[in-house]
Amino acid sequence: MTNWMYYLILLLLTAKSGDSSAFTLDQILEKARKSSPRIEQANYQLKSKLAEANQVNAAFDSTVFAKYEKADDKTMQNSTFAGDRRTQRGYQVGIRRFFGTGTKLELSWEQSRAENLYNSTEVSSATVTPTSNNFDPANSTAYEINLSQELWRNFWAREVRLQEQMMLTAAESQRYQNKLLKQQIQVETESLYWNLILIKEQMAIAQKLVNRAKKFSKQMSRRVEVGRADRVDEAAAASQVIAQEDSLIELDIMKDNLLKRLEMNIDPTGGTKLTLDQLDTPLSKSFHTLPATDTTAGFELGKKQRLDLAIVTGQQKTTELKRDFAKEQGRPSISLFGRYKQNGMDVSSSDAYKEAVKSRHPLVAFGIELEMSIGNTKSASGVIAATEEMAGLSSQRQLILSNFRRDLAIAFTELNGANRRFRQAEKKIKTFQQKQRREQAKLKQARSDQVSVIRYEMEVLVAKNEKYLAQKRMRDSESQIKYLLHAYPME
Repeated sequence: MTNWMYYLILLLLTAKSGDSSAFTLDQILEKARKSSPRIEQANYQLKSKLAEANQVNAAFDSTVFAKYEKADDKTMQNSTFAGDRRTQRGYQVGIRRFFGTGTKLELSWEQSRAENLYNSTEVSSATVTPTSNNFDPANSTAYEINLSQELWRNFWAREVRLQEQMMLTAAESQRYQNKLLKQQIQVETESLYWNLILIKEQMAIAQKLVNRAKKFSKQMSRRVEVGRADRVDEAAAASQVIAQEDSLIELDIMKDNLLKRLEMNIDPTGGTKLTLDQLDTPLSKSFHTLPATDTTAGFELGKKQRLDLAIVTGQQKTTELKRDFAKEQGRPSISLFGRYKQNGMDVSSSDAYKEAVKSRHPLVAFGIELEMSIGNTKSASGVIAATEEMAGLSSQRQLILSNFRRDLAIAFTELNGANRRFRQAEKKIKTFQQKQRREQAKLKQARSDQVSVIRYEMEVLVAKNEKYLAQKRMRDSESQIKYLLHAYPME
């Protein structure tokens, strides 16, 4: 063999071994919880809720405002000094801010110019001529500080803080929902895995049964030839071959379907291709170390770590915050306020500015303000709605606990039942193997024939199939118990 052919064969063998790398159940579950698009979508929802919670803090952002106004007043005035036409232009700029203490602060600067227009007439010997004069232009500049402090409703910005807490609690519930989704995806994936492992064992048994059925059919035909069986027995043996072949075909179809589903669970892009030989965890291996060994211990553990209970607890906290928020909105608004203003006026705007800065007689005002709702319908309705929602969540919690106890008891019962079926199947295997050996010994002594030996060989294979089914039920029960306790890995 030439060197290049040797290296080509070596390369092909290496490529084949790379494609057929085995996957343990641990690896499959890790891929599923990290690759699922459902989990990715849930993570985006969590980020969205956290961003929404941060939006509430916009209440503490500073706000800049500006205003321009032009007024042309032609209304009749009682004073002749007011003029026949009054024109005023002005603008105002400022900044407002709400603080976490419930304090509102506003700083503003205002500049305006007012002009009074007087109309008069000149009388001569021939005509009366109307004239107009601009008189008394005035510029004014004002600096103003407004301050208010809530004393009851929204004191220390309670409304804003309650809204933020509600949204953060909702985000925390979403985080628990994401973890619960990981649990669901893993138990679904594990079920697919064990189904495929079972099919792998069943296909091996089915192939042996097909071979034994063919051999049995030949032996039955020989019996017919020597007059020890009739044609009906021969036809029944031939139909048994077809039945076993049908079972093998059905298993092969199921295998392809389940493999596709498992591939999509661990790699939604479709880039991973699996074969039965790559699934490396046998049915005989108990994959789970159960954190509880009976229903009572499992129930106590589940009450502490079940994620759906944590979700309901979060919803209850959110509802309590809703009720507190509704009560807060129903309180009267009592606030202290103060105002400080310096004003300057002159013919020119620059002099008006200087006058405002140097003003020794500022305007100072303070007081207290009360505002309250008479009917208080919104607040009362909000409290009632939150109270009813709280009662509904308490009922939901009890329902979850009740269903959890029932499902856990069923799962442990199924596990015990599967153990019994497994032990019974092993007894059957031993019994039929003993009968097979005895029949084989009789065959050597010419006291039996191949038909009897093959019959017991097939009985052993059927018993082995029952054993694998029992092991599959054991693995399913274990995974169900682990899911009910929400004990699958999170990362």
